[in-house]
Amino acid sequence: MLTGDVCDVWLGNTWVSSTDDDVIKRLNAGGTLSPDIGQFDLLGKWFDICDETHQSCGKSTDTWPTRVVFVGHSNKNSLQLQELESSVDYIALSHCWGDKTLEREQCLTTDRNYSQRKQGFQYDQLPRLFQNAIEVTRNLGKDYLWIDALCIIQGNKDDWQKEGKKMEDVFASAYCTIAPSSATCWVDGFLSNFPTKIPIHKVCQSPNPEHDFSQHVDNGPLSKRAWVLQERILSRRTIFFTSRGIYWECGNGVRCGNLTILKCPLSRWYSIDSNFPSRLHISGVSSTITFLQELIKDYTSRCLTVKTDRVLAFSGLAKRISKALDTYENHGIFENVMHRLLLWKRPDSKTKPLDYEQFKPPSWSWMAYNGRVDFMTVSPLRVSRRLRFAHDHLEVEIRTFAVEMLKNCEMRKDKEYYTVIAGQKEVGSFYFDTDKTLFESCVVIGIDKEDRDDVSDKIYYILIVDKCWGQGCYRRLGVGKIQARYVSEENGDGKLV
Repeated sequence: MLTGDVCDVWLGNTWVSSTDDDVIKRLNAGGTLSPDIGQFDLLGKWFDICDETHQSCGKSTDTWPTRVVFVGHSNKNSLQLQELESSVDYIALSHCWGDKTLEREQCLTTDRNYSQRKQGFQYDQLPRLFQNAIEVTRNLGKDYLWIDALCIIQGNKDDWQKEGKKMEDVFASAYCTIAPSSATCWVDGFLSNFPTKIPIHKVCQSPNPEHDFSQHVDNGPLSKRAWVLQERILSRRTIFFTSRGIYWECGNGVRCGNLTILKCPLSRWYSIDSNFPSRLHISGVSSTITFLQELIKDYTSRCLTVKTDRVLAFSGLAKRISKALDTYENHGIFENVMHRLLLWKRPDSKTKPLDYEQFKPPSWSWMAYNGRVDFMTVSPLRVSRRLRFAHDHLEVEIRTFAVEMLKNCEMRKDKEYYTVIAGQKEVGSFYFDTDKTLFESCVVIGIDKEDRDDVSDKIYYILIVDKCWGQGCYRRLGVGKIQARYVSEENGDGKLV
């Protein structure tokens, strides 16, 4: 049973909006509601409510960034890059980098200017986006701000390898995260659409605030970045600045600048967890798998400037999920719920695997490729017991297709997949990872939970595989489902690499 403030969030499968009575009461504390609201005053009320009433949003970690920018000098033009030796309250910025330009490169922290920036540098030398973030930090009464471009030494591979692995803790430990959802690059500021005051008569007017939030936050330019998914989920609370207003997100839901509050559907409940992924402890197997499938689909639909960051940009989430589930994770697949996660498919491009410099993901991992993935099924399966992780490979049972029976079938090629037709009936479908198509060997992952073992038309969910280097070694070629009669009963042990 759920307890505490999260009970108010877990409502069902739809968004529910209402007037933000808590904020209105605080604004009306003197007995008279002001004709307008200062936007930073509104932010302050949001923080007060969260600090006082949302126990789950409290800071629960004693980690801190390697470096932050000190913005609290009496001289507002003075900034300083500081190395931390203990915890401080700081704000983190989640942002779009935009296109590479000379102006952008000049404001980065590099080995060349690192020592100088520890002595001090100037506010007016920074792009408008960073200046706006500094203004927000100061207005919230905080002295420290973390921005990746300034706090990670750019072009230094050793520093990036070290700091990139800390990104999860940077956002999880921040007092809050600033997210300029509508800004596409550093030149774009985000406070120009942020009026100093808003008239009271303009609040609570949107007929569909959940649609506005989805359009301007969930589908805004910032949310197209893969790195931002980790930053958003791991942040305890986030302020979104959009072209149409401001929003607040924490473990208790979403607050809007028009004084409405949104309570999220169950599908979002796990990802707004302020101590992600603590809610997975009580989620149950089916809900956990569904959440992980949705998480992977969301992540892979986003863009990465460096395509081979696909592993690193997911690593913080993966580490925390595997700890919460008390299971082993290997390249985005979690062992105790692995069967349905292995049934990923590539519905779009059929490009070659990504060219990682080192630690290349195995063929059975969705991390091996660029582009979005989907899954063959969201339904419960009865799964094969002859499938397990073994360090760098999967130990599997290799089956062959009943070739003679397949010869009597028609393979109809669609844009995304092959449909297997016997007579006038569809008996299976195959999705291949690349342009290579072979129908020789497969690994049975599971069958529909409702199918009986003694019927030949039960559906097998399979990985399509092919022999590769090394005795008994196979690699994944694709995924599919097929009636059991088209898969031979003969089997042997194999290694899927």
